[in-house]
Amino acid sequence: MVEKMEHTGEIEPPHWFYYLTEPHRAMAEHIGFASSKKLLTMQHAGGGDGRHVLVLPGLMADDRSTRALRGVLKEAGYQAHGWKLGVNVGPTNGILSGIQGRVDDLVARSGRPISVIGWSLGGLLAREVAKLRPEDVDRVITLGSPLNMSHRSQSRASAAYEMFASRHLPDYAFEAWVAARKDGLAQPLTSIYSRADGIVHWQSCLVEPGPMSENVEVRGSHCGLGANVAAAHVVLDRLAEPLDDWKPFRPRRAYRSAFPGSPLAAAEAFSEAWHSIS
Repeated sequence: MVEKMEHTGEIEPPHWFYYLTEPHRAMAEHIGFASSKKLLTMQHAGGGDGRHVLVLPGLMADDRSTRALRGVLKEAGYQAHGWKLGVNVGPTNGILSGIQGRVDDLVARSGRPISVIGWSLGGLLAREVAKLRPEDVDRVITLGSPLNMSHRSQSRASAAYEMFASRHLPDYAFEAWVAARKDGLAQPLTSIYSRADGIVHWQSCLVEPGPMSENVEVRGSHCGLGANVAAAHVVLDRLAEPLDDWKPFRPRRAYRSAFPGSPLAAAEAFSEAWHSIS
C-alpha cells in the first residue's frame, strides 16, 4: 500500500524514531550480515567473472564504510574497489576528478566499462560520473541516495553537507542537484531505498521507473544499507543482469519476505512523490 503525502511543496525529514534508532538498527544489520554473507555469496558465486566495480561511500564516510559490501562482491567473483579518496565531503574538484581518475584506472585494467555503486551522497556522485563518462560506466546502483531530492529538509545530513559547501564546485550547488533529478541516464539505474531510513526521506530516493531505471524497497536503516542482506542481494542480482536484456529486479523466492514493495507500488510511490514536490 502506498503511503499518502500532504502536498505541501516539500517532504518532511525522516521520522524522529527512525533517526534516533539508526545506530542500533545499523548494528543489528551488520551482525545479521556477518552471519548470512556466506550463503548470500554462494547463491551468487561466479557471477562476477572478474569484473571491476567501484564503490563510493556516503557523506563523512570513507572506504572503511563500504568494506563489508566490497567483501561480498569479491567473494562473488567481482573485483570490488574503494574510491581511495578519503572522507566524502561532497562534489569538490578533487573528489570529482579523483573519481574519474579511478574510473580511468579501472577501465584501463579491465579493458571494458565498470559498474559504480554509491551509498547515500556516493549515489549522487555515481550518477554524475555515469553522465560524465557514459562509455566507461555500464550501470549505476545506489543505496539510500536522495536522487530525487528537492528540499534540504528531506535529509537530516543537510547541515553536515552545507559545512563543506564553500569547497563544492559551483556547478554542483544544491540547486544543481535538484535540477539534475530530472535527468535520466543512458545506463541502467537501480535505486535501493528503505521507508525506515532515518537520515534521508525515502521518497527523495525514488527515481522515475522506466525501461532502464527502477526503485527497489528493502527493510533497514540508512546507516546499515551497506551491510543489509536484502540490499546486497539486489546489488549482486543487478550486477549480473545482462545489459542487452535488462529487466527489472525480481527477488528470488528465498528472499521475497525481505522486500515489502512491489514494482507497481514503487511506481505509484514515485508518481505521488514527484507531484507533491514539483
